[in-house]
Amino acid sequence: MGLSRTPDVLLTPGVSLADENSAATPRAVVRRSEWVIAAFLTYAAITAVILPVAPPVRNLVVLLNLAVILAYGLLVHFDSANRMAALSIARDWLPLVLIVLAYREMGWFALPHHGHALEAHWVIWDRMVLRGGVKAAIEAFGPILPAVLEIAYMLVYALAPFALAMLYIYGHRDQVDHFLLIFAVAVLLCYAQFPFWPSEVPLKAHSLPRLGRRFLQHLFRPLK
Repeated sequence: MGLSRTPDVLLTPGVSLADENSAATPRAVVRRSEWVIAAFLTYAAITAVILPVAPPVRNLVVLLNLAVILAYGLLVHFDSANRMAALSIARDWLPLVLIVLAYREMGWFALPHHGHALEAHWVIWDRMVLRGGVKAAIEAFGPILPAVLEIAYMLVYALAPFALAMLYIYGHRDQVDHFLLIFAVAVLLCYAQFPFWPSEVPLKAHSLPRLGRRFLQHLFRPLK
C-alpha cells in the first residue's frame, strides 16, 4: 500500500513550502522607509503653506513634492506589477536622493539667523584648544594632515551610500529597507526642525573646512 504525497511539505507548523518560497520573494509593496519619505514630503508641503515663506518657494515645494509622491507611487506600482530588478534597485537608492531634496527644502524654510551669540561663545573653546598646541601639531607635517581631516569631513556625506553599497557587496540587500528606515527617520527628524529654529548654513559663520562650506552653501542657497 503506497503512501500518498501531500501537495505541500510543511517546513514549520502551519507554513507550507509554497508559503516559504512566497515569503522569500515577497511582492513589492510600499517599504517602511518610503512611508517615512512620503510623510516628510507631505509635511514639507504643509509647512510651505502654513509658514510665511515666499510665494515662489511655497508653490515650488507644494508642486514638486506632490509630483515626487505621485512618481514614487507609480514606481512602486510598476515594481509590484513587473518585478523588474532595475525598478527594485532604483527604490533602494532613491531615498538618498530625496533626503538631499529634503535638506534643500528645509534650507529654504530656515528662519533668519542674524546674531551668532551662541557660536561666538562656543568658538572660544575651539580657539582655546587649537591655539593650545593642537593646530601646531596638525600643521606640523605640512598640508597633508589638514587635507586628510577636510576630506574625512566631506566623507561624512558619503556614509549613507557607502553603507548601502556594503549591504549589496556582502549580500544583505534584504536589509536595505531596515537601514534606510533608521537613517531616514534620524535625519528627517532633524531636518523637520529647521523652520522653527534660527539657523543658517553649517560652516558659514566661522572658518572651517572650505570644501564642505562651499558645498553646503550651494545646497542651502536661497531660492530666487
